[in-house]
Amino acid sequence: MPPASVLRADILACLAFYTRLPVNAGDGDGRSFAAAQWAAPVAGLAVALCGAVAFWLADALGLPPSLCALIAVAATMLATGALHEDGLSDTADGFGGGRTRERKLEIMRDSRIGSYGAAALVFSILLRAGALAEIATPGAAAFALVAAHMAARALMPLFMQLLPPARTDGLAAGVGTVPQQTAAVALILGGVALLPLG
Repeated sequence: MPPASVLRADILACLAFYTRLPVNAGDGDGRSFAAAQWAAPVAGLAVALCGAVAFWLADALGLPPSLCALIAVAATMLATGALHEDGLSDTADGFGGGRTRERKLEIMRDSRIGSYGAAALVFSILLRAGALAEIATPGAAAFALVAAHMAARALMPLFMQLLPPARTDGLAAGVGTVPQQTAAVALILGGVALLPLG
């Protein structure tokens, strides 16, 4: 097992990349960001806790479950700087508007949002908030948020390990190949996060 300083550096690196939380990642002790990807679910835990606290506060103010859920989703988006929403809208625009691989990649790199991206964002936010509103209680919502955010991020290192980057000059290409052991640890963490939901 790596020393505590390495584990801490990996967690801080993932928190700094996947969230807008004010953490100092430092230089990562010379570790590659690919090797730190086991901690992506830990960053998901931080995001989930932001959403859970927002849900709890909204519920404590007597707001209805639908507003509590929307506020919780907004809090998670704020915590990540809408990183994943940006990726979703880019992907929807690219696959919706591009016919060739090159055109899809060109559209995805464009910072403007199109109709496919806007529609994907609206449906994504409504689906997440609607699902969370059905849970209604702050405790159950917290478990659901932790499970969703940790498990979703647990799949990213495996995805990065199995698939080559779409372009040679993109962000994923700069990260490098995620080691198999790193992807396995992330999957284990994501699986553990699902256990409270049965």
